[in-house]
Amino acid sequence: MIGLLPLLAACSAPATEVSAPVTPRLTPYRTPTRTPRSSLLSPTVAPIPSLGPSATPLTHVVAEHETLIGIAIRYGITLDELLAANPGVNPRLLSIGQGLIIPGPGGELVQALAPTPTPLPLSYSPVTCYRTLSDGLWCLTTVRNPTDMPVEGVAVLVTLLDRLGRPLATQAAEAPLSLLAPGQIMPLAAYFSPPAPEAADAVAQATGAVGGGDTAGRYLPITLAREQDEPGIDGRSWRVQGAVGLAADAQADAVRARVVLVAMDEHNQALGFSTWDPTGGLSPGTEAPFDLTVFSLGPAIDHVEILAEAQPAP
Repeated sequence: MIGLLPLLAACSAPATEVSAPVTPRLTPYRTPTRTPRSSLLSPTVAPIPSLGPSATPLTHVVAEHETLIGIAIRYGITLDELLAANPGVNPRLLSIGQGLIIPGPGGELVQALAPTPTPLPLSYSPVTCYRTLSDGLWCLTTVRNPTDMPVEGVAVLVTLLDRLGRPLATQAAEAPLSLLAPGQIMPLAAYFSPPAPEAADAVAQATGAVGGGDTAGRYLPITLAREQDEPGIDGRSWRVQGAVGLAADAQADAVRARVVLVAMDEHNQALGFSTWDPTGGLSPGTEAPFDLTVFSLGPAIDHVEILAEAQPAP
């Protein structure tokens, strides 16, 4: 169980709440009286499903200049319902040709609308949650790709449970990058806004991942130079300076690029992450310096890992 405050007694089973993903900053965990613990999930769990063919859900293909709120209005649903049905979608990074599942009236559960899954041999760590000083709750899991193929669109739902295993609230865990390369890890973070439920446990359910496709046209070859590391004196922060660039043989400019600094514990589980996007994109053969600091939400940082990706214009 995770170390949170005692649960309030309830007369009946609480209802599950599915809320839209939010993007608050991951700030340091500073409350020594609460010690987070892992959920009941083992380090390697059932295969994460990938989206496969199905005639059941209605799918909308994103066109140029479309927005999530405009798509929601078109189909007579709320933005929250649309986001809940597409937990792996970053509302700030829609792509032309991207498919969105359109929920039915009332926003049915994602499980009832998602296509038939095809197993992918990915694994993710147990869910670990950390309560913030503002009474919010960060829950982290670390997805790992042990295969020899790239995977896109990793999506996970995190559910908080009471002591009887009943769901209290559900939130989509956001991935900082779209692509999970072979042998790479990816942190995913779900945030429960204050006042977050007093939960006894947290579990993750994988809801999407697509593997085996040709990603060469959607991602550009990227270079990373890690020039200076500065671990914090208290072990709760870590600063890295370096440069990110496009390989000289890249076939296009990068209109979107991102560097992610991930704080890891001694068991290779994520403790927090920070991101940086170079302004103005990148051109082949050019570099942009970065200076990133990541904070731990809980224990001391053992080491950090740097991830990056770059994409051309659609």
